[in-house]
Amino acid sequence: WETNYGSLGRLGNAYYACANLFQVSFDQTGALAGDTDPSVLFSGGAVTNPNSYAFVPRVSTALTIRAPFTLEAWVNPSTTTYGLTIGEGGGTGMNGGTNFGGWQMGMGASAGNQFQMSYYTGVGNSQNGELGASLFYTLGQWYHYVVTYDGLNSTLYVNGRNILTTTSPNAADTWSPLAIGAGKWDGGPIGGTRWLTGNEDEVAIYTNVLSALQITNHYLAGTAVGSNYMQTILADNPLLYYRMDAPGYTNPSAALYPEAVNYGSALPNGAYLPGIVPGGISGPPIGVLGTNSVAAPINGVISCVDAGYDPAFNPTGTQPFTAMTWFRTYPADGRVQTIMSHGKNWTLNLDGTTGKLVWNVGAGSVTSANILNDGNWHQVAGVYDGSTCYLYVDGALNISGAAAGSLTSDAGDDLYLGGNAAFTQVGANQQYFAGAIAQAAFYTNALTVMQIQAIYNAASPVTPTISVAHSGNNVTITYAVTLLSSTNATGPYQPVPGATNPYTTPATNAQQFYRSSSP
Repeated sequence: WETNYGSLGRLGNAYYACANLFQVSFDQTGALAGDTDPSVLFSGGAVTNPNSYAFVPRVSTALTIRAPFTLEAWVNPSTTTYGLTIGEGGGTGMNGGTNFGGWQMGMGASAGNQFQMSYYTGVGNSQNGELGASLFYTLGQWYHYVVTYDGLNSTLYVNGRNILTTTSPNAADTWSPLAIGAGKWDGGPIGGTRWLTGNEDEVAIYTNVLSALQITNHYLAGTAVGSNYMQTILADNPLLYYRMDAPGYTNPSAALYPEAVNYGSALPNGAYLPGIVPGGISGPPIGVLGTNSVAAPINGVISCVDAGYDPAFNPTGTQPFTAMTWFRTYPADGRVQTIMSHGKNWTLNLDGTTGKLVWNVGAGSVTSANILNDGNWHQVAGVYDGSTCYLYVDGALNISGAAAGSLTSDAGDDLYLGGNAAFTQVGANQQYFAGAIAQAAFYTNALTVMQIQAIYNAASPVTPTISVAHSGNNVTITYAVTLLSSTNATGPYQPVPGATNPYTTPATNAQQFYRSSSP
């Protein structure tokens, strides 16, 4: 990965999505005069042979780069084919929408080897573009390339010089990862597109518009031997700053992966695969955990949590089971993404094209009644009782549907959290989740609605309340949490079967005492 030296810290670390490790070359000669710090060489690509690129998962709202901002990079192009130095969004609408957002900072165009910056307006896939028409680049030469944008005016600088200032209004927000060496995030399995062919070095992004003097000073620091370029950049407080000096990739030993501890009765512990930061962000609002609630951010492109294999994870026939977890989207982009799965045996997916969840056990599936790609924490439970699929969201039944046939065994795949072991090929069929996972559980029985409500309520304790109102021949009881009743004031009290809030009962019934209680 690339270390972020900017103010966002490790939440801004960038990762390489390598469809083919030979399509990106590390430890290349860098851009800075008198500095041995290397650069990265991207080798371009095509839809049928996607390139490698770097990306920054959207684990923080700060990573939705919106005006005002400044984009900066050193680039050494080796083709006139259009490619992006930095890009975010521009590939699809959200939750079935057709309106694109984001921007792309590119080089090369149909008119030739030019510098180009485009902003998507949020109206269909239309964009406002600008071309540095007065300057054409030379292949094999380093350029200091900067774009500033205040939400209305955009200025393009090359080698410290203002090439073009123009009006580019209406750059709409996006929900795709930030990409380096690519952009225009594709709604299918590919990810970043419009791949760059050439070297890239010293990428920085700021949440303000740098002045012309600051940009000139950056260029001079990069071209003068003995200048401290890194210190010059950091003095202007970038949100993200990558030196593009990651060493060549070495496949780490699986024995070194952080352990994902299993607290259930099955034997195997899991592992956090490369690219996952255990407990890297705050978790769901579970009251009993307080500030100790943490989650694993799943980066959406290259990795997830491998929970291992146990025969219990592989139900067959009409064996009942339940899969439960807390999840949060960033929101997620428009791809099929897996929240929890056991290969092709059973899956809990987010359909990024609609923003809805799909609970699929092979023998049947149901789709959530509402959009859950909203950036909020949700508890979700997929239940199969041998004949029916149930999908619970935040402690309540969301949708159910009949299942037919039997479950198909998949003993060759592990249980994955934030991905699917049967769909892991980057650039081809990967279904990694762009979001966060916490408190995942698997049960070898079909939990009841009361059990699921109790688990959810225990996670988010609610103070029990109760009030009684008399109307005509009925008594209406309004309560919070669980309604209990007894024929005796001293109890014992039992849950009222089928009670919903508010609960109405005839006033002519036999004497009854009610109270509300936590689970």
